Amino acid sequence: MPIAILFDLDDTLVDRSRSIVRYAERFHADFADRMAPLEVSAIAAAIHSADEQGYRPREAFFEDLLQHLPWHIPGDAQPLLAHWEACFPGASVARTGLQET
Repeated sequence: MPIAILFDLDDTLVDRSRSIVRYAERFHADFADRMAPLEVSAIAAAIHSADEQGYRPREAFFEDLLQHLPWHIPGDAQPLLAHWEACFPGASVARTGLQET
């Protein structure tokens, strides 16, 4: 039986900015062959901009990435959504002090 339930409301448990940087590394590894050469930091910046702190509707978020990253061939948002759902949770970076909490 759990003794507590923790909810992450606006960067209280997970550091979204650092998580996006970690996710951008995986995104780069998985999609670099489909884009013009691009640094991981540029991918992270595009994700930060499009994400709006997690409040932007996912469809608009992925459409933004399709428009603003240098893809060799225009694609659709479904593979990006599937990638996000599969990989972003594993890229989560805990806030400092979370373990103690």
